[in-house]
Amino acid sequence: FLSLLYVSMGFEAFVASQFELNRKDGRLANFVEYAKQIGAGLLGARRGNVNLTGVKVETLDGVQFFPPPDKESDTSDEYISLGFMNINSYSGGNISAVDAALFDDGRMDVFRQRDWIANELRRGGKTPTVKVEGISVDVPDTLPGVFCQYDGEARYAFCPQGKEFGMDIRRVMVIPVVIGPALSSQEAFRTSCGWVEYENMDSLAGQNEGEIPADYIDECKSLCERHDWGGFSVFRGRAFFRKHTGGELKKNLVAKGNCKMFIRDISADHPEFRITGTDEERDQTLTRLRRWVSGAIREELNATAEDVELLHKGLLEMNPGGACQLDHRNRMMFGVTLRRLICAVCGEACRNEGCGACKQRFCAKHLAEHLDAAPKVQWMWADAGTLIPVFAGMRKEMAKRNKARWSATMNVSEAILAFEQQTAVRPVRLSIECLGTTTEKEFEGPAQAKEELERGELRSDLGLEGVFKRSYSSASL
Repeated sequence: FLSLLYVSMGFEAFVASQFELNRKDGRLANFVEYAKQIGAGLLGARRGNVNLTGVKVETLDGVQFFPPPDKESDTSDEYISLGFMNINSYSGGNISAVDAALFDDGRMDVFRQRDWIANELRRGGKTPTVKVEGISVDVPDTLPGVFCQYDGEARYAFCPQGKEFGMDIRRVMVIPVVIGPALSSQEAFRTSCGWVEYENMDSLAGQNEGEIPADYIDECKSLCERHDWGGFSVFRGRAFFRKHTGGELKKNLVAKGNCKMFIRDISADHPEFRITGTDEERDQTLTRLRRWVSGAIREELNATAEDVELLHKGLLEMNPGGACQLDHRNRMMFGVTLRRLICAVCGEACRNEGCGACKQRFCAKHLAEHLDAAPKVQWMWADAGTLIPVFAGMRKEMAKRNKARWSATMNVSEAILAFEQQTAVRPVRLSIECLGTTTEKEFEGPAQAKEELERGELRSDLGLEGVFKRSYSSASL
C-alpha cells in the first residue's frame, strides 16, 4: 500500500480502529468517543489488544531499531506503539516529533513509544524520532496480528495461517509540495538555484572552515561553490562555512534559534514529481500504483471472509488468555502499581500478577486456567542414590521420592536454558506435568534432554499431543 503521511502500529492504531466502528454524527460526540477509546486502550480490559511483543524493526542497513538494541531483553512487550512520520505531527497535532521532519531529505522519521501518558506529561506529546531511509517490520507467529494505521486508515494486519509475516517500507516517490505561510519558522525551508535554506536550523556547528560577515548572501554562496564546500550557516550576522558535503549537512541538521542554514543541492533547481529507486524498483512501484488506482490491490490486501474465519477459528480453538506459546508460560508478579488492573479474559479487577510470557494480567481463576494448560517441567540427576552399589535400586527410588533432589518447577523454555548451562555428563530424569497428567522419561544427559524438548518429540512420547501448540486469547479481540 501507499502511505503519504504516517504509519503506526499499536495503541494509536487500535484507538483509530475502535473509533471508526463507533463514529458519531456530531463533532463533540466524536471527541467524546475518542476519549472513551483512548481510556479503553490504556486502562480498559481491551488494552490487551495493544500487544507488540516479539515485533522487530530493522533499518535498511541492518541496524535494529525496535526493540532498542541496548535493552537486556529482546522482547518489546513494554512498548505500546511504533511507526514513522513523513510529516511533523498526526492525530490532530496531538502527537508530533521532537525534531521536525525535513520534507526533502528522503528519510522517514521512525519512532517508538513506551508510555503514552508519561510522554504527554514529560514532552507534551512530542516523540523522539530517528531519521532513516527505510525499515523492515517483522511480526512473529506468537502474535495473531497487529493493529496498524496509515494516513488515518485503521487496519488489522494478520496472516490467516498464523505464520510470521513482515512489511518492507521504503521511499518510492518524490512529490512537490507547496509550503503555506502558516508553517512555523522552525520547520520552514525553501529551495532556489541549487541551494536549500533551513530556518532556525544548524548543522555540524563549530566545524568551520572560516567565517565572514553575512552582509551579502550571494557572495557567501559563490565562495562556497568556488571552494566546493557543502554549505554555511548564518548566525548573529556572520556566515560560518562548512566543507562537508550537502548530504552530510542535511543528515546532521539540528534546531537552533535565530540561525539559518544554507546547503548546496543541485537537485534543488528542479522540484518535480518522480519515482525513486533502481529501474527494477521503479517498474515495481508503477505496477503497484496501477493496481492501486484500478482497485485490484484492494483484493490483494483485504482479508476475505474465509481469511477472517480462519483467524477466528484459530483463536477459538486455543486455550484462554494471552498471545503466547504454551511452553513459555510461567507465573509472574509485575510489582507495585497504582493503575486499576483488569483480567484479560473476564474483565474483572485483578492483582498485578499474570503470565511472564504474554505479560497479560489475570484474575486467580483464569491465571490458573492459563497456566494449567502449559507443561510444567522438573528434572533431577537420574543416577542420584546409585553411586554406592549397596541397595542401589532402593536408594534410587528413595532419591526419586526426595523433593530436594528435583529442580524447581519451570516451563519448557526455562528447562532448555537450564540444560544448556549444565556441564556435567550424567543421566537426567525429566518429569512433565500437564492438565493433571504427569509423565517421566530418562535421557543419557542434559544435551539429549534439551534436544528432545527443542524438537517437541515429547508430544507423542509422553502422550501430550497439542501441548506445545501456540495459544492466543479469543477474549482479547
